[in-house]
Amino acid sequence: MLSDREDALDAAQEVFLSAWRNLANFRGEAALSTWLLRIAANRCLNRIRRRKSLSEREAPWPEPPGEADDVSFFQPAGIEADRPDRLAETREMGEILTEALSRLDSTSRWMVLLSDVEGFSYEEIAALADVPVGTVKSRLHRARMAMRRLLSPVA
Repeated sequence: MLSDREDALDAAQEVFLSAWRNLANFRGEAALSTWLLRIAANRCLNRIRRRKSLSEREAPWPEPPGEADDVSFFQPAGIEADRPDRLAETREMGEILTEALSRLDSTSRWMVLLSDVEGFSYEEIAALADVPVGTVKSRLHRARMAMRRLLSPVA
């Protein structure tokens, strides 16, 4: 969500500190992971708002892993993926997808990542975002349509 590794590490540290300090406030109505993700989302959104209020431009989405990592975020599985041409295609597709994701607003990016990358259900995302399931569905639909428009020149 933050598009910056160092910022994300700082936010993660803040999340766990906040969770530790407020553990007594955890009511157990949802899973602990849902509670932690909600804290994390709030921290990230606050940091993004703070950036904008300070008239800072949001940092670019992180680059896909380099040559040394040899693993891409959007890498297909299997031996076929080890071919140099496949690695190049995967790396290029990863760059295209991360660029498109970086152009979405933070809420849309967050919902797309939770749904399509992390595999959260609509109900789980609704609980995290504290909105009705229908709102999650409509926001995800709009975010996916925006991604389609951003990626259409590529296809």
